[in-house]
Amino acid sequence: LWKNEVGSEGAKAIADSLVLSKLQKLDLAKNKIGDDGGKALAESQTLTSLKYVDLFGNGISEETQGIIKESINFKNLQHLVLA
Repeated sequence: LWKNEVGSEGAKAIADSLVLSKLQKLDLAKNKIGDDGGKALAESQTLTSLKYVDLFGNGISEETQGIIKESINFKNLQHLVLA
């Protein structure tokens, strides 16, 4: 989904989607998800199978980047791109 202008609302929809519960790779680089979208992904209880997440170029603050890095929901994560 690289550079598709998903936005924060789209990121929230992805975070809440039960259909994506087994998703292992998520590339949302350059989608303008911002802090709200980043927090929604970090708090998602359905995206717990993710191993690779790319959130490059989304205007996510350092504070929200910290929340994402510390998210217990991303315990299987092996690769994370934030900047």
